[in-house]
Amino acid sequence: NRYILPMLGKMSLDKVMPADIERLMGSAAHLSKSARHHIFITIDQIMKSAVANGLCSRNPCEGIKVKPDATFKNITVYKPDEIACLLSHLDRPFGVAIAILLYAGLRSEEVMGLHWRDIDQKNRTYDPALVTRVAKGEFAPVETTKADRIRVITYGDQLAMHLRAAPRTSIYVVPAVRGGYMTPGSFRRQYDNFFKGLTVRRLSPHKLRHTYATYLIKGGAELRAVQTLLGHSSVKVTEIYTHVNTDDQRRASQKLAY
Repeated sequence: NRYILPMLGKMSLDKVMPADIERLMGSAAHLSKSARHHIFITIDQIMKSAVANGLCSRNPCEGIKVKPDATFKNITVYKPDEIACLLSHLDRPFGVAIAILLYAGLRSEEVMGLHWRDIDQKNRTYDPALVTRVAKGEFAPVETTKADRIRVITYGDQLAMHLRAAPRTSIYVVPAVRGGYMTPGSFRRQYDNFFKGLTVRRLSPHKLRHTYATYLIKGGAELRAVQTLLGHSSVKVTEIYTHVNTDDQRRASQKLAY
């Protein structure tokens, strides 16, 4: 849903070329090797099935390998002036979701599954669930995180302010129009609507998570703490966000006194 469908979902199976598979894998270059391997296995099995059923003549995944090292240069985050623009428009519909993405770094499926009962506003902690696919075409909230473990995390003053001001029209913090939980499709539509009329570019919801993590580390947050906030199973995954410090380091190296 996050990688294969946006890149290849509208293409005819017989039109998918090796170059398209390379672009698909390039879009996932910021992920861990295991995550990229999972994406590749999925599309490879899809194409093998298509060949077996006569829907295309060859598998475009043949000869393509998952590279051992990801290229993190492709990670895109919002610039400070763009963040300021987004923050100045949080009073728009769907602004609470944008605030959660920017101030807590949740995954979009975690925002969709977030109940008011999951939030302890006194201690400023939350325990996110998520909305995930439970059957073909069917989605539902589940009580486990992506890594299938309890994840109680804290949030700061800025998000606390927005949560206090947010209307409670549902058991969900960011509900669908009729009050229930959102599906990925309705989330995307409301996310897209938030950006209409704004001068800031529209990046994907996951780029807001990247932005959150990048600026935490840029601000001096300890890597292990960021790992916990993001719910990463390994600190090596969190390390991809240290790329942003390269420019800072380069500028600092120019200040050598001798």
